[in-house]
Amino acid sequence: MGELGRQPRPAGRDDDDDRGQATAELAVGLPSLVAVFLLAVWMLAVLFGQGRCGNAAGIGARLAARGESDAIVTAAAAAAAPPHATVRLSRHNGLIDVEVSASIGMAALGRNGLRQVVSAHAVIPAEPNLPPVADPDGDSHDGEEIHRGDGGGT
Repeated sequence: MGELGRQPRPAGRDDDDDRGQATAELAVGLPSLVAVFLLAVWMLAVLFGQGRCGNAAGIGARLAARGESDAIVTAAAAAAAPPHATVRLSRHNGLIDVEVSASIGMAALGRNGLRQVVSAHAVIPAEPNLPPVADPDGDSHDGEEIHRGDGGGT
């Protein structure tokens, strides 16, 4: 035995004590790994939000082109869009224009952390030989914006 009851160290090994090194490396590496994971999840949420906006704009444009009322079009587009999305519908010169936009964020980082606005735009000609759309309330809805704040979705 070596001095004070310790066993001698194998040859070629430094006299420095390496105990706790793995714990220190883990303490530094684990938060970095969690940050990369959260960033990847946020990027996927942005991609899926962009896709949902595109689908919602297409749904709204197709419904409007076949003659549905503006209220039905905006409700259907809002149902397909991400939560808290804005749907804008306008009709000009026989063209239907639907734009859907939403702000995608990461709730884990609070209200103001990592937010990205995604949007999609669909323009389609109105079906020929359809009568002009009249809403039951008689209001004109050109350029109407619907803000969906219920947090729901499909």
